[in-house]
Amino acid sequence: MLKLFRILEKRERRIFAFVVAVMLLMGVTQLVGIGALFPFITLLADPDQLQQNGLLSRAYDAFGFESSRSFLVFVGGVALLALVITNVVTAFGLYVTEKYARSMQHKLSARLFEGYLSRPYSFFLSGNSSDLSRNVLIETGILVEGVVIPTIQVMTGIIISFFILSFLIWLNPLMTLIVVIAMGASYFIVYLIVSRLMSIFGKKRFEANAARFRSANEAFAGIKDLKVLGRQDEYERRFRGSSREFTNALVVESVSAQLPRFLIETIAFGGILVMVLYLLLTGAAFKEIVILASIFAFAGYRTLPALQQIYRASAKLKFTEIVAETLIGDLDKDKSSIAFSSNSNVEVKLDDAITLRDVSFSYSERNSEALQNVTLEIKKGSFVAVVGRTGSGKTTLVDLMLGLLEPSSGQFLVDEVKIDQSSAPSWRRQVGYVPQQIFLSDDTLASNIALGISQNLIDLEKVKRAASIAQVEEFLDQLPDGFNTLIGERGVRLSGGQRQRVGIARAIYSSPSILILDEATSSLDSITERAVMDAIEQLRGDMTIIVVAHRLSTVMSSEEIYVFDSGSLVDHGSYKDLVKNSDLFQELASMFEEESSK
Repeated sequence: MLKLFRILEKRERRIFAFVVAVMLLMGVTQLVGIGALFPFITLLADPDQLQQNGLLSRAYDAFGFESSRSFLVFVGGVALLALVITNVVTAFGLYVTEKYARSMQHKLSARLFEGYLSRPYSFFLSGNSSDLSRNVLIETGILVEGVVIPTIQVMTGIIISFFILSFLIWLNPLMTLIVVIAMGASYFIVYLIVSRLMSIFGKKRFEANAARFRSANEAFAGIKDLKVLGRQDEYERRFRGSSREFTNALVVESVSAQLPRFLIETIAFGGILVMVLYLLLTGAAFKEIVILASIFAFAGYRTLPALQQIYRASAKLKFTEIVAETLIGDLDKDKSSIAFSSNSNVEVKLDDAITLRDVSFSYSERNSEALQNVTLEIKKGSFVAVVGRTGSGKTTLVDLMLGLLEPSSGQFLVDEVKIDQSSAPSWRRQVGYVPQQIFLSDDTLASNIALGISQNLIDLEKVKRAASIAQVEEFLDQLPDGFNTLIGERGVRLSGGQRQRVGIARAIYSSPSILILDEATSSLDSITERAVMDAIEQLRGDMTIIVVAHRLSTVMSSEEIYVFDSGSLVDHGSYKDLVKNSDLFQELASMFEEESSK
């Protein structure tokens, strides 16, 4: 909890201080509740105490009572009122702590989500999206239920137990210490036995939950392939196995948390019986025995839940320590990422040229270089193409140009301004990008073209202009609600070519100064592709256009074609020059021609 407290904001720490104050109030009211019951039980067991007890006698005279019976009714009413106030304050305390805990869950979940989104693109290349979703949606709740709430419960239990036990020590020190030592030792021994088990099964729950999410996400994402191949059984087997481990871990956690209760109840109430027998054997007055037994029984009724709460919360903390370590570590890193991204204010504007100067890139130290010593320059307003075999480094080059990756060595410059984490956000605001695989959300066509913009802020005229250039209008009449048509998750209600055109319209919507198309027309038929490329070519001069090409038709009109092979820039020039002078380009061109003729 100390690690979690360190990453809380100041306002959250102040609220936590208020929660602690409420817990102290709960402890005081518990003491008042038991203290108010003590004179009532004393008078009920021994009415003569009205004359013998100075405090009761003074209260009797001060309030002008005329009979001991009416005074007893008054004291009983005070005790009842104290009990009601105690329970009201306890209920209020539970509300405050639960409200704080769930508010923490919301804030931690939102902060973790924001933090993940602020991480560099390379983070997502090495991670699993299902693990991130699980952390944001599920494990933040586990963190709150397993760390925040238990910590509050431990503190509440300690405070309540302290006040009640202080009163009992004042009442009968010896008996209280005997019972406390017996109960405390029992809880401690059980906790030592159970804590290691909780830690082991806590890790198993965490890992099994991760496996459940991965199986479900992968199965739903690949449902078409799985149905065609008839291989759903393997994913069902994986899910059942991880789900079984997950539930087994929860059973162990639940049972282990309840185990000591039965033992402690036996010790506590057995202790009261032992105390009664001891008092009888030592010749104590029957009235004294009744008073002490009644007070200890009521105190036990109040204290046992607090002690059990302390144990359960401590066990829960052990069970969820792996969650705490993982999420607090991520939140700590995310805090740095968010702070860095919020200070990323280096402005970049393309007025002259995009330059890659001796750029190399490797996805990890152990992998071979995806790009090797690449040097090129793209002038503003030009129309260039990038070609090469599969695995030649084209996509890595695009990711570098988008500012998603940073070179392992060399420099990526825009008008001699280095593009890095501080300048990349400004650079990306000027870039329109169309990947081969288009992401579409379960929203309207207009919202997908203006992706990430609130519905009320979408400029419909810009949507229509982008749709016209991307040839979206060609199928718009087929949609029941036009631009307001819901296109389904991942655009399932659109064909592959239609999804591609929506992606092109999205890139054009914000009127970027640089347009990068990464094999963006590969899913279009030749007629639609030609129409789209003709429209894009009309943007020459207004935009700098970079096309990663797969088809011959998309590169022929380029001013400059860059030829890549095995991560290196091996040639560049116009289409005519490369056809004459480059063996590799001739090979690629013949491949393009063969595919076009099919």
